[in-house]
Amino acid sequence: LLLPLTGCGSEDHLYYRYDYDLTEYITLAEYKNLPVEKVDFTVTEEEIQNQILSTVMYFAQDVEVDRASEKWDTVKFSCTAELDGTELPEYCEEEGSLKLGFPAYGEAVDKALTGVKAGDTVQADRVLSGMVSDEALAGKTIQYTFTVTAVCETEDPVYNDIFVKAYFGFDTVAEYEESVR
Repeated sequence: LLLPLTGCGSEDHLYYRYDYDLTEYITLAEYKNLPVEKVDFTVTEEEIQNQILSTVMYFAQDVEVDRASEKWDTVKFSCTAELDGTELPEYCEEEGSLKLGFPAYGEAVDKALTGVKAGDTVQADRVLSGMVSDEALAGKTIQYTFTVTAVCETEDPVYNDIFVKAYFGFDTVAEYEESVR
């Protein structure tokens, strides 16, 4: 086994050669005469198309826009979070983002960030559920102050032969789709 090790930004490579016989430490189980259940599975065209769409959407990019935020946009922000006058930095990100329509911070926050533009400051409250790490905070209300730094919309990639060649190594969409099938 040959492992290259490099330092950050370094061009020097160190190589360590491991040539150990570890068979005395490894025991493999015997798998003879185990019952096997055959499962028939049919993939539907809808499942194939959903897999392709999901994979293609992985390559979507957020593009900054100069307009008010809408559902499915990504709002980038810095924020503060307070509970009873005490700041809670662990409940907010200095450079955070939220995809509207997926209320990760709760419905009230999602609603407050809908319709904002870069430079806006908005406040919203969030009642913590019982799913918080500190049970003493369950049911308490956090007051957020968000300063919007950007509004971005998702730009979907063009799904064509060029795309599948660049990202998946197939010459055509048909070849890629057959591999998914």
